[in-house]
Amino acid sequence: MALRDRLLRPLATVASYPASDKVDVQLSKALWRLFINEDDVVREILALCSRLEVLCVGELKVIQVYMQRYSIPKRCFTVSFDAKAGLIEYQIKRHYEYLSDSKDGTPLPAYLRTIGVDMLFPHALQFIDNPEKLFLADANQKSPMTEYFELLANLNHIMAISNTLIEKIDEDPFHKYIAHQLALLYRAVDHLGSRKQQYKQMILERFEEIKNACQNIDHRTSQSTITPEMKEWILKLTTSLTDTIRSLPHDITEQMQPFINFYLKYNSY
Repeated sequence: MALRDRLLRPLATVASYPASDKVDVQLSKALWRLFINEDDVVREILALCSRLEVLCVGELKVIQVYMQRYSIPKRCFTVSFDAKAGLIEYQIKRHYEYLSDSKDGTPLPAYLRTIGVDMLFPHALQFIDNPEKLFLADANQKSPMTEYFELLANLNHIMAISNTLIEKIDEDPFHKYIAHQLALLYRAVDHLGSRKQQYKQMILERFEEIKNACQNIDHRTSQSTITPEMKEWILKLTTSLTDTIRSLPHDITEQMQPFINFYLKYNSY
């Protein structure tokens, strides 16, 4: 009987959880930085505005597609944009609390105009000032950052393809994708200014040879017939591309010049 009673009892008793021990885990939020001076805070605010600008431009394209399809104005944001933009706006406001301007009672939109956000990130400022304004904004509005963002995206695309080839060149299952990756690289190097013709010619000269080698399978080994010399050539090409982009030569970064000129002119903080 005693054994039966023990078997009927719970193996463990769940203890109560004190509310004071509760921890909120917010994986979407970055760690809070320790700022040394106000200049650090301003730079962080500008970085957050740049992220918000990219989100706003993307959302404006969604709004344009909606209007073209249904011929009526869109009156609400997508869920993903609403969440991401709201989080960035919250972070900007939190940073602003650490600046003396906020303590003087200067509204956030007015302060952002003094540091050039209306020129650099016009859509971000419209959203912060009044989210409703974004529905009437021009997605094609240019700013000194327009070319900057486009160039960075294109250079990042080249880096991503090159790094993929470098990392996977010795993996046999990947060989069937090499020709496709080289074709993408051939189009991507259009954004390398005066150097594009040099790299296009390099890829064009060996593309068919490498494509055939990757498609041909050696039945004895069940592997492609790409040779070590071909692999070495691909590594040389991709390493040259990544090294060139990391050095940021003037002929490639010329599109960034409007932003650089603006920064030098208005960087008074």
